[in-house]
Parts: sequence; C-alpha cells; structure tokens
Amino acid sequence: MYKYLLAISIFSLFSPLLVFAQTSQTVKNGSATTAINFTGSCTNNWVNDNPSVGLAASGTGNIVSFTAINTGSTDVTATITVTATPTQYAYVVNADASVNSVTVVDAINDKVVTTITDGIGKMPVSAAITPDGSKVYVSCQQANTIVVIDTKTNMVTTTIPVAASPADVVMSPDGTQVFVAHLNDDKITVINTSNNALTRFSAGDKVVTFAISPDGKALYVQQVGGTLAWIDANTTSHIIKFVVYMGKNARFMTVSADGKFLYASYPADNVVLGINTSTYITELTVPVDQHPGEIALGKNGSLLYLTNSETNMVSVIDLVAKGVINKFPVGDGPDYMSISPDGSKLYVGDLKANKVSVISIVDGSNISTFDAPQPYKTVFAHLSTDCDNSPTTYTITVTPTLSGTINQDIIVPDAFSPNGDGQNDTWVIKNVENYPNNTVDIYNRYGEKVYSSIGYSVPWNGRYKGNDLPFGTYYYIINPKNGRKVISGHVTIIR
Repeated sequence: MYKYLLAISIFSLFSPLLVFAQTSQTVKNGSATTAINFTGSCTNNWVNDNPSVGLAASGTGNIVSFTAINTGSTDVTATITVTATPTQYAYVVNADASVNSVTVVDAINDKVVTTITDGIGKMPVSAAITPDGSKVYVSCQQANTIVVIDTKTNMVTTTIPVAASPADVVMSPDGTQVFVAHLNDDKITVINTSNNALTRFSAGDKVVTFAISPDGKALYVQQVGGTLAWIDANTTSHIIKFVVYMGKNARFMTVSADGKFLYASYPADNVVLGINTSTYITELTVPVDQHPGEIALGKNGSLLYLTNSETNMVSVIDLVAKGVINKFPVGDGPDYMSISPDGSKLYVGDLKANKVSVISIVDGSNISTFDAPQPYKTVFAHLSTDCDNSPTTYTITVTPTLSGTINQDIIVPDAFSPNGDGQNDTWVIKNVENYPNNTVDIYNRYGEKVYSSIGYSVPWNGRYKGNDLPFGTYYYIINPKNGRKVISGHVTIIR
C-alpha cells in the first residue's frame, strides 16, 4: 500500500515583546556574572563589544553566567546590545511509526528545540498550519485521527477522530478549513477550524494526492485512475476531470503563486509537468533524474526545486528556459522538501539517512543537518509577530585584581581613639587603597563637613581645622568611584 508518510516543517513566527528582567551589573575579576535570561518568544541576538571580559563577541538566546576576566589595573566595561527578532519554528512530523512524535526546530539556527510525543497518534504523516501560526493540524495515519498542536505551548490540545488512514493534509488560505485525503478512499474530509466539525465529500475517484490554489477556490486532486480533477473548494461539488497521463499518477503537486499553473512530478516517466489551470493543457515538460519527488517554487516564481531520491540530488528547474539548470547534492534518499518562508533555504528530508538537510538556495551548500526519523513533506507559513527589533543595551563592568587580592571589600572601622598613645590614633579604612579614585567625606551631627579627601593616602586623625574634634559619633560617605556601591555609616571618636 502506497504510504503518504508526510513529515512536515511549519514555520511559526509568534513572539511577545522582548522583556528585560536584568540591569547592568558590576562584578569582580574571577567572579561569576549573573545569568541574563530573556522573556517572551522572540529570538534574542546579542553582540558584545568587549570579549576580553570573558563573554563571546556574539550569540543568540540567554546569556549564561560566566567567569568575569580583568587582568588590568582599571575597570573594564563590556556593552551588550540585544536585538529581538521574530522566532521561526519548524515542526517536523516524524513518520516513523515507532516514534510517533513531532520535532520542533529553531529555524533561525536550525537546531532542535523540543520533541512533542504526548498526544501524537500512531504514524503521524502530514500536517498543515493555520495562517496565523497558532495551530498545527497533524494527520496520524494508523490512529485515524487529526491532532491539533498549540504552537505557543507546543502541546497537543485536541484530538479529532476521522475516517480510516488520513494522509495528505492541506489548509485553506483563509484558515477556516482543513482538507484531509485518505488512503484508498474516494472521499475528502473537511474540518471546520472554528469548531472542528467534520464533513465529507466525494472526489470522484480514489485520491493519490492533492493541492489547493492560492485563492482557496480550487482543489487539484490526483486520482488513482490517472486523471486530475479540479474541484470547487467552496461547494466541494463541482468536479472537472482532465487527463494528463492516462494511468500514471503525479506524486507531488504545487500551484504557482498567481494560480495559473499546476506543477506536478511524475515518477513513472521521470518528468515534471506544468499544466495550465484554465485550459488543463500541459504547457511544460521537463525530463529529470530518476524518481522525482517533492517540488517547491522559489519566491520569484521562475525557479522550481525538485528532489531526486535515486541520485541524492535537488534539481533546479528554470521555468522560463524550461529545463534543469543546476543540481545540488544532498543526503541519502531525498524525497520530501520545502522552501523557507524567506526563500533562502531548502529543507530536504533525507529518508534513508533519517535527517533533514538545510541547503542554501544560492549555491546549494549545506547550511545545517539535524536528525529526524523519516522526514517527509515540509510546509512553511509566515505568521504575524509583535517583536520589537529596537536594540537594547546594558553593561557588564569587571573590576580588576589589585594588591594580590581580588577586589577586596572596603572594611570600615566603627571607632578609633586619636589620643596620641600610638594605638588606633587614625581612622584606618582597610583596602580603600585598591580604589585610588575614591572620595571620603565625614560630617558631624549638625551636617557640617569636617573632613573630605580624594583618595585616602593619609588616614583621618580626628582633627578639623587644626583642632581635635570632640568625643562623639560622626557620619561618613565613602565612594569607591568604580561602579561599586557608595558606603555610608557612623564612626565614633573616643577620647
């Protein structure tokens, strides 16, 4: 039985505004910084203008705690500039029946974020996403269900029982309906996305695969008998059949952005056809390598990309020149494929390798590869976002190691006895010499300043204007002048 084991990658760009819970910080050389954690669903890219402090020059996501470095004699400050951009997720349906999972991938960095297993029915094979990116509908072929994933929580929220062997799934452009094909069935299931109500209609013959027009008015259905059918998607009753290859079936189909052409790959004859959707006449025939698979249209509409599983290649077809103009090598057994929303990358499912290859659309170079058991069809969607991409900055100041001690804390005695006995005759502030730019100010109980210095090379002797100050309590303010907190308190003169 031919399997529509359709894995899917669906981009979602949902993201609340970036929120900073942190402020600038000052740390000692050799000490650990406070981790910087960003809230919201935006992708936070940051740049550090001074990597000498121990932090990389750039990165993405939270900034973990690191050991601060300053081997000099003065403070060193790094300015971190953070820019929030829309997050892009790819949902990869793992068609391996022993796995029953959906892998969520950060499509900016092409790294796996999480894997959804709870609630996924047996043998997930295809999916579609709502235009706003809030929900992913996944068909589970052996469970006879469609499950709905909430993209904000990455959890299955709804399970919808449907007819036997749900396979290919497409979403209407307005997001109101999900169309589901079934193996060995001549009927298509329609799910109302507002209430998950089901309806069924006949496609006129058993369905192999199907595609929907960009305006949502037409379903193009490949039927087992070798004919294609145009079905009015609004009434699901008006059916026009037209022959392309009698007895030979298209495996994958896609519709041009203007809706004027239906492109289809035919493994039986190793060709790609372009069919006029108004006349149903084949106007383009391009010979390709053996076993052509998924097709994806480039953003400008003039290039078509096609997988060839026998040669482990992606062919580039020029629709104007009407021929293959380039080939990109990929992994073992490429079959299902799609193009990223910005048109810069191809996501190619390498079935035999159980991996997805991310390929540059410019030169065919391999950008990244990640694991995915039986990765099949990929579908992408642009979503709205409210990320604020205005740069935000904050600083990390690292104080140096001085006098053999790592930024020794200033220790202030609370009393001294300037009576000339040679003991505690001056107010000795320990470690203040490590902060050469410090200021020390002392006040009497009436608020009159009785001592002031910049630097504290000569300790205070308890005198003011050449006279001994009387026994009593005095108020002091010490400012290290290097970003550390101002120190204040009381000191008592004992006579």
